[in-house]
This record gives sequence, C-alpha cells and structure tokens, in this order.
Amino acid sequence: MLTVSGAHCGPIWFARRGCGADDAPFARGACFRASIGDNMQKSYMPAKEADAVAWAQGFGTLIFTSPGLYGLVQSQSQAFQVVSGNLLAAWNKVIDPATKTKVTVADKDVALQAMKDMARDLVSVIQGTPSVTPGMKI
Repeated sequence: MLTVSGAHCGPIWFARRGCGADDAPFARGACFRASIGDNMQKSYMPAKEADAVAWAQGFGTLIFTSPGLYGLVQSQSQAFQVVSGNLLAAWNKVIDPATKTKVTVADKDVALQAMKDMARDLVSVIQGTPSVTPGMKI
C-alpha cells in the first residue's frame, strides 16, 4: 500500500508544481513523501497542530486549483477552502499571546477537527477515483 503525506521536500520526496530539494513545505506547491513498508507513516495528516494547519493550506490549494484531476467537484474544494481558512484564522488567534484564551483554544480545536473530518472525506474520494494515479494520491 502506498501512503503519501505532506511534508518537507528533500531527496526522497516527489513534488507538484516545482518544489525542489531546498524548498520549505508548500513554499511553491505541495510536496509529498511516498512511504512504503516499515517506515510508512500511519497517517497522511501531520500529528503536530502547526504542521496540520500548514498541510491544510497546501492541500486546499492543490485541490482548489484543479479539483477534477482528483475526482472532486469545485464545491468540495471551495468548502475545504472555507474550513481551512477558518482553521488558519483560529490558529493565528491561538499563537498570538495577546489573543490566546480558553475560548480561542476551544475554537481552534473545533476548527482543527472540522478540517480533519472534511479532509478524511475528500481523501477517501481521491483514493477511490480510478483516474488518480498513485503519484497523485495525497
């Protein structure tokens, strides 16, 4: 089974839209790592919240640009853009000490869970689309 996850570009990474070995994650496009066997990550979703926020932005950009390539429709990619934008806004409030409160942390948690739920649904569609090649899978 092939698992592909968003992360830093490097020699074992293949890329979309011009990522190079020295690029930061999602600097010029979404970069993905293919892992097979014992080194396989358990999830395409990064475990750290900051990485999940960055992943959501990159994934949203990728599917928004050409949703049909991934078996999605424009409304699905637009909905993910909204959820991803809500997460980014909530995240920015939490990382700023001036605006971090119990309420903003709870709002971030809700936004993060909403993003994960929607991402899982979209990834299921992508993985079930026959025209999506293993190299395109996220």
